[in-house]
Parts: sequence; structure tokens; C-alpha cells
Amino acid sequence: METLSLEQIYYLGQIIAAGAVVVTLIYVGLQVKQNTHAVNLATAHNVSESLRDSQGLIAQNEGMCDLWLRGMRDADSLSGSEKLRFYTYMHNFFGLFEDAYYSWQKGALDPRLWDSIYRRFLVLKTLPGWQRYWSDRKFFYHVDFVNYIDNVLIPAEVPAGYKFPGT
Repeated sequence: METLSLEQIYYLGQIIAAGAVVVTLIYVGLQVKQNTHAVNLATAHNVSESLRDSQGLIAQNEGMCDLWLRGMRDADSLSGSEKLRFYTYMHNFFGLFEDAYYSWQKGALDPRLWDSIYRRFLVLKTLPGWQRYWSDRKFFYHVDFVNYIDNVLIPAEVPAGYKFPGT
């Protein structure tokens, strides 16, 4: 039986270490992929839940529903405190849309969910109160989001014959 020289043992150790590094990198890559998937699912859940909560406020509160409908028809007809409440609601709602937009842009939001959210805003953009809020407050939002609203959403066609309920 032949004994290994120190040099041969050294090279054998290097080969084993390189193999261990490759196995470790494969494992880390799989963990990152799994973590990314979990983060994307959590993002989708959070966006959906926030939109449901926002819309639930209107559906479950008659006063808020009335304020929202009147504001969407004609925001200028609201009293000062009503307009503040309406604009605060709209700011929160647009903030949800902006969060969803950036999540979609970064690939953290499923395109199917983004399409559903986009369609909600697509039909809302036809309402005078939406247009007034956007005109008055778009400076609150990042220029990338403003450009998306102004250059993609606003020019987009609304399905023929669509009428928003309650307006």
C-alpha cells in the first residue's frame, strides 16, 4: 500500500473543500429561491388584505360609503371636513396602489394580481372625484408612479359600457 505524500494530502483536501463549497452554494441558492417565493406570497397577501380592508371600510360604513360616493361624483361639493376625510381615504387608497405598483415592478407581485388591481383603478379613473384628487395631490407621489398613472393608466380604455356602481 502506497502512502500519500503531504503534497498529495494537501491537494486532496483542496478538492474536498471545493466540493463542500459547491454543495453549500447549491443549498444557499435553493434557500434564497424558497425565501423569495415566500416573500412574494406574503407581499401578495398583504396587498390583497389592505385593498379588502380599504374597500370594506366603504362597504361596512354607510356614512363613509355616502361620503365616498358624493366625493367621487363631485369632490368640490363636499364641506371642508368631508373633503379632508375623502382626500385622506383617497390618499390611503392611492398609497396601496403605489405599493402594489412598486411590488409588481420589482417582480414581488404576481402579474395576475397586479392586473386585477390595475383594472380597479382603470374604472375608477373615470370618476370626477378620482380625477380631482389626482390633479390636486399627485405631487405627493414619486415621479415614476405619477408617470405610470398619467401615461399608462389614464390613456387606457375602460371596458365599453362599464358604469361604476352607485355613481
